[in-house]
Amino acid sequence: MFRAQYCAGNYTEARRVLERALAIKEKASGPEHASVASDRVNLGQLLLEIGDLTEAKRNYELALPVFEKLYGPESAQVADSVSGLARVAASSGDLATARALQERAVKNYEKALGPDHPELGMPLINLAITLTKTGEHAQAQPLYERALRLWEQSRGSESSFVAVALFQLAGLLQETGELPKARQLYERALAIQEKTYGSNHSTVAGTLRGLAQVRAMTGEPTDAFALALRAEEVGRDHWQLVAATLSEREALAYARERASGLDVALTLAAQKTPQAGPQKDATSRETTRDMWSAVVRSRALVLDEMAARHRTVSASADPR
Repeated sequence: MFRAQYCAGNYTEARRVLERALAIKEKASGPEHASVASDRVNLGQLLLEIGDLTEAKRNYELALPVFEKLYGPESAQVADSVSGLARVAASSGDLATARALQERAVKNYEKALGPDHPELGMPLINLAITLTKTGEHAQAQPLYERALRLWEQSRGSESSFVAVALFQLAGLLQETGELPKARQLYERALAIQEKTYGSNHSTVAGTLRGLAQVRAMTGEPTDAFALALRAEEVGRDHWQLVAATLSEREALAYARERASGLDVALTLAAQKTPQAGPQKDATSRETTRDMWSAVVRSRALVLDEMAARHRTVSASADPR
């Protein structure tokens, strides 16, 4: 049930289900049971998605010694925890630590499962992301392509895992200027995501944003602007769905982390273009109106949520 809620983007319900299961297992079997450690790894992954790095790190660190004791330091289970800690380090900006942990995780998976196992895909992707961030594109690209090949062969060409590899590879190709290929991969990833999750999932927002950037870079500002606004709408709606039952700190963290197309839309709207008569003027006014509407809605969304929480607290403290 946790996995279904997680894949649907309902992180709040996924967290509730997982924390309840974890509490039951820990009480019944103790904190050093394998299933408890596995649930902590899953919880760490979920907490990373909503931006709670402190709690994510705590759960991964609790799971790691359990796995080392039960399965050995070079096991795939240990690699699960190490890979999670690497993601925490990368999200905190510590890329050197992230890379060292990711390389350890990849070696563990290769030794425990073999070089062609599909579980190797995500560690390869995470290492490639770090290499991309440090500008080592030539080293990153083969890792993305290897993960893509592993998942296509094991899970099929339209699996959600394939969409992850396509999205990340598209981002690298976008950075290196291979825009037609990047666009093709973004569009393929988007089709898989919408088929798998629906058109309002948070992963869709990220892909729409990337596609908007590519369309802008290839001289298609009108299409790019529409894609950017759609990305912002999807990301905003998903935040509203998830934030309602997160703590204030978690909701604000997730607001910072969520995919947004607003920056792309603002950049496009700020670009000066020659006017060519009344129709062009009308189009320009409509674009400006749509942009500021998106700005106001996105800014107000967080403020309204925080204000509603404070009103609830004040009302509960009122002795009347």
